[in-house]
Amino acid sequence: MARGARLSVLNVLTFAGATIFVQNDPTQTFYILKEGGIKISQLTPADDQIVVRYLGDGDMVGCIVLSGMTVYPATGNAVGPCTLIRCSRKPMGDLVECHPELATNTLTTVAMRMRELQERLGELANDRVERRIARTMLRLVVQAGERADDGTRIDFPISRQDIADMTGTTLHTVSRTLSGWEGHGLVKLGLRKVTVTDVDGIAYIGGRIQEAA
Repeated sequence: MARGARLSVLNVLTFAGATIFVQNDPTQTFYILKEGGIKISQLTPADDQIVVRYLGDGDMVGCIVLSGMTVYPATGNAVGPCTLIRCSRKPMGDLVECHPELATNTLTTVAMRMRELQERLGELANDRVERRIARTMLRLVVQAGERADDGTRIDFPISRQDIADMTGTTLHTVSRTLSGWEGHGLVKLGLRKVTVTDVDGIAYIGGRIQEAA
């Protein structure tokens, strides 16, 4: 492929719950998420599901394809209607050959996500539950926050069970914590919806007031 050649892409419309790729399947496809939300989750050896992260508009999906890994380390599921730009491994390899900066950007993204995972493992080992939930909410604000009249809305459907899976705790604990925060004006809850009405307050609970300021 000549330098400067264009990549042939295909817009794909998926629907809520659609599987984009499956853990341990061969890495075939790389995506850029134009619009929507995708949940990335892993199954542990004990068959427990761990929600790794949520991806939003503009995020790379399945970028592990460009790192040389031959299987997907996690499963990606749409959490609402999504529009993605799709490309197979071979055209992506040709594009990286023409534009090496793509490989650099991809490795940077992978490194950032690995660092986030390490932080979360440290939180699971050392932090009390309320702080873990607060830090998870802050990550969701950064990853998928949408400005609203009453605060910052997490811009895709997310359940309390999803938050429990992300923080290594129980549905009951998450429900009790979020309800308490709502009573103090920190969040506003709806059906599979969360709006953070006081980001600084959540950051204070998470011990990250300076990062959110």
